[in-house]
Amino acid sequence: AAGGAKGGARAAGQGIARMGGALKMLGRTAALALGVVGFKVVAVGALIAGAVLLVRRYWEPVTGFFRGLWGRVTAVFKPVEAWGKVFTDFSWANVGRAVMETLALGIRGAVGAPAAALKTVLGKVRDYLPFSDARTGPLSALTASGGALLRTVGDGVRRAGPDGLRRPLARLQRTFDQQGRELAQAVSRTALEAGAVQPEEPHFSLYPEHEHPTHRWGMAIDLNACTGCNACVAACYAENNVPVLGADRMVRGRTMSWLRIERFVEPRPAPDNSGRVDSRFLPMLCQHCDHAPCESVCPVYATYHSEEGLNAQIYNRCVGTRYCSNNCPYKVRRFNWWEPEFPEPLPLQLNPDVTVRSAGVMEKCTFCVQRIQEGKDRARDEDRPVRDGDVTSACAQSCPAQAIVFGDLNDPDSRVSRLSTADRGYHALGVLNTRPAVTYLKKVTT
Repeated sequence: AAGGAKGGARAAGQGIARMGGALKMLGRTAALALGVVGFKVVAVGALIAGAVLLVRRYWEPVTGFFRGLWGRVTAVFKPVEAWGKVFTDFSWANVGRAVMETLALGIRGAVGAPAAALKTVLGKVRDYLPFSDARTGPLSALTASGGALLRTVGDGVRRAGPDGLRRPLARLQRTFDQQGRELAQAVSRTALEAGAVQPEEPHFSLYPEHEHPTHRWGMAIDLNACTGCNACVAACYAENNVPVLGADRMVRGRTMSWLRIERFVEPRPAPDNSGRVDSRFLPMLCQHCDHAPCESVCPVYATYHSEEGLNAQIYNRCVGTRYCSNNCPYKVRRFNWWEPEFPEPLPLQLNPDVTVRSAGVMEKCTFCVQRIQEGKDRARDEDRPVRDGDVTSACAQSCPAQAIVFGDLNDPDSRVSRLSTADRGYHALGVLNTRPAVTYLKKVTT
């Protein structure tokens, strides 16, 4: 019996030993397999990293070559397309574009003239062509490109950079000519001193007049003081949480700016174009019209006229029909095509007093209604009426030339009231009789 027990114990020990050896062998095999897999992972990762580095290094030259090749191929068809448009829709402007497309193609392909010489020659020729204005016609792009040879001359918004790639110029203002609309008006100093300038006359309207019992907020903008520095535009972006869309979306005509600076260049008075250039800057924003065309077309009453003269906008009621934008003659209403994007750390600078609008709704200048409410609350806490200067918009506060003045038009002693009734005062597109709350003061010329 004792011998049998010993034999059984010995057999059990041998079995345990063999099991331990098997587990040890299994561990070595697993370690070897993991090592092989790890090596493969590292090798694949190294290959991927090398491929990424190669793509980043040579992507721009390769794609630039093909873009340039495609640009040369498509440039051949531009004169054909331009001449085809002449025969289908004849006009001197189309003839001029077709001639310039053909001329530019010939110069690029055969002559290879230096950009500076091309700019000088075309600058001499363009003033004698009946279809080309010196600043806004099809030739303006050739002489305003900073010496770079243009790839497209018809629209004047694309040119070839130093690398030879075609790049769009993000410019929303397509013309610098007022086209007879008298948006940025001027008056001579002689006429002003002689008293020959009269304020704008009011026009009769079939619409009922709005009543503003307490306040009627308005603005006066002096074109003689405005330098076009765009400080007001930057302040408006920061104050009202306006998203920046970028150049690619701006090229497609998408913009969210509530306030823009329009620049107009008037013709030189001398017959030989030797006179002084008259450049005028016009800050354009929502005019907060008393008879606003946008209010009557909104099907959900998302935009309405407040008792303080503001053209207000209710974001959570707007369904994005864009009827208001279509009916606005000043084109200052913006539609949110995308959800606003504020990359880190930009969300930290958002104004907590202003709602960040979502996609699918319209937005526009509010005359900084949050500042208006803050000024009224401060006056109420101090148990006094709102005084002139208690409320100012962000654009007026940031203007270094003090060209923008904001205040209560119901206060006859306020600065904005005095400026609004000045002899130089006028309203943009006043012939439409929209009764804007923004008064512009004419620029004084010599």
